[in-house]
Amino acid sequence: MLNPEQPDPLPPYNLEPDSSESASEGESSHSGETPEPMDHEDSTAANNLDEAGAEVETHVHCRGHTKKSKEKSEFEPNDAVDHFELWSSDVTSPDEDDDMEGTRSSPAHKLTESWTDTPKQENIIPLKFKGTEGIINLDMGRKYSALECFKLFVDDDIIHMMVRETNKNARANFIRYGYHEDFLSGWLDVTFKEMTQFLGIVIFMAFKRLPETSSYWSTERLYFNSVACRVFTQTRFHRILTYWHFGNDGTRCVYAKLNPLLAKLNENFRKYKIPGDILYVGRTTCYLRNKYIFEPIPQDITKKGSKILKVMDQDIYTYKIKVLPPEVSSNRIRRTTNNTLDLLADYMDQGRLIIFHNIYISLHLARELLRRQCHSIGMIRKNSRGTPKEIETKPLQDGDLIGYQNSKGISVLKWQLLGAPYHGVSTCHTLETIPVQRYVRNYLDNGTTQEEEQIPKYLKDISLSEKIFDAYEKFSINTSPLNEHVKWYQRLACDAIVNTATINALILYKQLNKEKIKMWDFRDRLFRELVDIKQLPNISSDEEMEEPDLED
Repeated sequence: MLNPEQPDPLPPYNLEPDSSESASEGESSHSGETPEPMDHEDSTAANNLDEAGAEVETHVHCRGHTKKSKEKSEFEPNDAVDHFELWSSDVTSPDEDDDMEGTRSSPAHKLTESWTDTPKQENIIPLKFKGTEGIINLDMGRKYSALECFKLFVDDDIIHMMVRETNKNARANFIRYGYHEDFLSGWLDVTFKEMTQFLGIVIFMAFKRLPETSSYWSTERLYFNSVACRVFTQTRFHRILTYWHFGNDGTRCVYAKLNPLLAKLNENFRKYKIPGDILYVGRTTCYLRNKYIFEPIPQDITKKGSKILKVMDQDIYTYKIKVLPPEVSSNRIRRTTNNTLDLLADYMDQGRLIIFHNIYISLHLARELLRRQCHSIGMIRKNSRGTPKEIETKPLQDGDLIGYQNSKGISVLKWQLLGAPYHGVSTCHTLETIPVQRYVRNYLDNGTTQEEEQIPKYLKDISLSEKIFDAYEKFSINTSPLNEHVKWYQRLACDAIVNTATINALILYKQLNKEKIKMWDFRDRLFRELVDIKQLPNISSDEEMEEPDLED
């Protein structure tokens, strides 16, 4: 993660009054961060595989007894641990000129642009949105349950795949001597119903958080609840969790164990909704352990996780997720362009506007998107290849916006906020300003006053992505006791199912049923329908302390 003390790259325009009602129970990870480069930073630190694979003895309290257990490593012996190390991207990385060494013969990078210091509207290529938007392939005239909306994405084919691959993985590894010395001998194949209930418990553990997974079966009054014990025994749940698997796509890619699941999810995401004329592309981080999220900087251990690209619309509905490939490449521009074009492959050539959030792009990417009939705006590096050097010599004050434009209508803009300069690129903006109503809080009478001010239209439009991704992070759950037990591919699968698929299901549920429901209530309703156990107690009341009724 980046240093939170750095200024926010987007102006903190508060166009609406503050609301005291929280959107959900998740934690936001975008506020106060500068954009990150879209590619992985190259690791130069040494990695200790023995340390990553070491088992740390811990003590868990279950049913009044203290027993010894072992904390599982997030990696398997054949995993490339180096590819999951995350480095702070606020460290200055080499200029694209260094990355382009050896590729200067490419015609795409020999272009010399002529820049004018007055961006004009007549130079901008006009694009008109040609597509349609809305929900498709669904009956708008009937009500949908939470489970039906969830099954649109995590459908029966995905659950059958999990059942098949989990049983295959367990049969191949369970009999290995000493592999699970704490478990009883023998493996009973998991069924379709068990896997469905397993996903329900995974969702339940995400929003009903306890210190560790064994606490859900503990009889201590502080942790006791009568939910998990009705569905699984502790041993059975941990066995399914240990061998939870999704197959292999047969490639040598580091994410081969995860690609079958992501391919099916992405196919289902784009099957039931078509985006409008604006799409938002941003990058989030999925940490493999809770300790990597809360580890302070400077730190003694290297944070481990994966960078994930997401494309979503104004409803925070996600259309595709892509785990960034870890292969080391010397060509940053080409890698960034290929990742973005692959992510947006189904939504180009229709006149859309692509807004990038929290990532650096390049002029080459803006040129390629414009060629594919897409406008784009986003942040670029100070020394990004192809930008006019004259923009650095112009004086600038807080709130000012200056820019240069080339013959293709691509503008390089620079503005200053709290003394820090920022650089951006746009294919559809000039220095035009628009009136905006701002709400200023008056602390004397505890009220708000409305004021009007002129701000650049570019800054207002690029700040839209901040609202979208902040809302997504508020709905997301980044910490869970499961994070301390699962492997890296299981952790990424939990993020895709518990966060992305569940948020998409909530959005469709609200639009199909014309019903307002909070994210916490939706997760609770979904969990109850997945486990399919009658007379579950109210998990937010004191009824959990009573003796559980085991009759279904």
